[in-house]
Amino acid sequence: MSALICTVGLNPTPVALAVLTSTPIPNDVLLVCSTASQTVGDRLIDVIGALLPHTVFRTLQVGSGVSWRATYAAMADTMPDSPYRLDYTGGTTSMTMAAVKIHLEEHHSAVDGGASLRSYIDEQSGEQVYDSGTATAVDTAVLTIAVLASLHDVDVSLGAVLRTSDFVHVRDKQPAASFVEATRSAVQAQTITEQWTAAWSSIGLGEVFARLRPPPDAKKSTREGTFVELVSLAAAIASGCCDEIAFDVHASDDAQFDVIVRSGHRVVCIESKKGYLDARDDLGHRMNSALHVFGSAARVQIHVLANADKRPFLAAYDVEIDSWKRSMPELDRVHLIHTFSAPSSAGNRRIPASRSAMRQTDPRARGNESNADPFGAMIERLRLDLPAPSSAIGRGPALDRASPPPVQPVFGTVMIAIGGSPILTGLILDNETRTLQVVGPRQTVRRVTTGSAVELVDTENLSARAVWRAAWAKQPEAVLPTPSKKSAAAGLLRYAHESGAAIEHLLPRGVREFGNGSIASLNVPPRWQHLLTESERGRGAPGLPGPYQPYSGDQTYWQGTDSLIECDVLLDLAARWSDVDGVEVFVSTDIGMRAVAPVIITHHFAAFAVGSPFRGKDVKWPLARSLTAIQATVLNNRFGPSVRTWVAVTDRAQGTSDAGQRVKWNALWARLHVLSGIDENHAPIAPWTAADLDEDIARFLGSARPVRT
Repeated sequence: MSALICTVGLNPTPVALAVLTSTPIPNDVLLVCSTASQTVGDRLIDVIGALLPHTVFRTLQVGSGVSWRATYAAMADTMPDSPYRLDYTGGTTSMTMAAVKIHLEEHHSAVDGGASLRSYIDEQSGEQVYDSGTATAVDTAVLTIAVLASLHDVDVSLGAVLRTSDFVHVRDKQPAASFVEATRSAVQAQTITEQWTAAWSSIGLGEVFARLRPPPDAKKSTREGTFVELVSLAAAIASGCCDEIAFDVHASDDAQFDVIVRSGHRVVCIESKKGYLDARDDLGHRMNSALHVFGSAARVQIHVLANADKRPFLAAYDVEIDSWKRSMPELDRVHLIHTFSAPSSAGNRRIPASRSAMRQTDPRARGNESNADPFGAMIERLRLDLPAPSSAIGRGPALDRASPPPVQPVFGTVMIAIGGSPILTGLILDNETRTLQVVGPRQTVRRVTTGSAVELVDTENLSARAVWRAAWAKQPEAVLPTPSKKSAAAGLLRYAHESGAAIEHLLPRGVREFGNGSIASLNVPPRWQHLLTESERGRGAPGLPGPYQPYSGDQTYWQGTDSLIECDVLLDLAARWSDVDGVEVFVSTDIGMRAVAPVIITHHFAAFAVGSPFRGKDVKWPLARSLTAIQATVLNNRFGPSVRTWVAVTDRAQGTSDAGQRVKWNALWARLHVLSGIDENHAPIAPWTAADLDEDIARFLGSARPVRT
């Protein structure tokens, strides 16, 4: 029997890829789930089980997945007979630690310690990387846009679908080149031309074009909107990197996409617009929709074709979006391409939006649109977002297991690896009294540990094999895998298993678990001001502010009236909480950065982020939920489970809500609770009044409540 164990988190795609890529196809798959990811495991069985009918799937629930020791105890007696394969991509770090530790114990006598049987999915490179150092491309042959959406419990309706077999004529050089030039001419004319119509037929897609183009009697807005959507579709076809293209996609969760492009497991969701873009609202909303339906491998492109009079507005959008990305690199998955965009000169590099905007607003360039090539920019961006599989971290020849050197641990030393949660890394740097050895590529380690007294351990990458070898070279007395990239954690755990080094762990709320199982509270909480007010991308570089600034009642924030955010409500909240002992309050430096919650309240080891997207004549309920979800996702990606995100519901919004809205918001509240990673002190019903919100903030932070006047 061929058995496979997979740890399961909130993103089902890596687990699905691990199962589909396993060779031979496993007969038995055990999905190790936390309480939060049990529904994901059940969904995986429904979707992947239908694709692999001869494989037996089952789940094992291990509780919260917070303590690696508790997870180890839940798993220890349920593993199949060895040898078996383990993919530890999904789940919490604690789940990975427990699964890897058990696998090491049960494969101690195997070649190379069983490293060739342990793997993780590198979702960005599209490869399954083994602890032995080898890597193989993931198998995506049975994946479709519909299957990827189903994995995330979303059903999609596809208006039209093109697959690889439909692109036969596109591979012919002459018709493909003519198609690109005809599309460029149509874009310049801002209308469907006879030349473009003929070009669709020349690549064998004339019937598809005839079915999708608007009828002559359609409204002007419909004709213009569909034209841009067809240009986006043409760019996807011309990119030559697509396995599947869907046009006019509607999802069961009310999300809608004009064009979706898939290559393997990667997806680009395209929003096509004519003339107008509300960048502040659209970017966050589209990013959340893409992530919710297709997971973390999804990217978003917004294509805007406009008249010349919109050029200053689009140039301003470029500058604004670039400033957001410099503060929050997580936003780099969203790209705006418009009438005045151009591909990079090298043809394979991204043009920084600031440079593009400077060229567009440079007086010498005004009125000169000869460099503009939006269709070329669309094609280039698709090729960057849907790259061919590249060499994954850790690629190299497998090692035969050599005898480890004599164990001579250096007492008073503890080793960590970078690549995981920066907030956990910071906690260790600020609280460790022993000699701290930090593993990773030298330049990255230096950036992360600036100002801290640590011993740098340089490695080429953060693969399990590289970190394992680095650990044996230094022989620390203890390892602390919690803040590490999961592959690096596996390397530390292998060293600990072979050497007998202690395995330590960080628990929520600033609690440290030592190798003997005893626990102690950390003394120094996160440096919230440093984490929130410095740009992640610009650490150590002047002139790059972060997304937040400390709140002071003596200053004025967010000048003017925002079209969506209830600024007065949020500033009242900030003022109220700034008077609570031990609490620090931070406010966004740019209220228009919709993917950033406007207010963050911090206390010791936790933080609570608050937005209020309820302004306007009518409350945009789906947009409000979408922006709240993306704010939580962005903050969780950066800070891990220390931050919770919610909204301050205004009196007017309460008055216009109904029972159906409350059900949807309670579902989002439960979903965001899962992201927080903390089980205790959780109210099952979402706070809907200011008093309820204050109570829930205080409960999560473990602080006093503010005095309400």
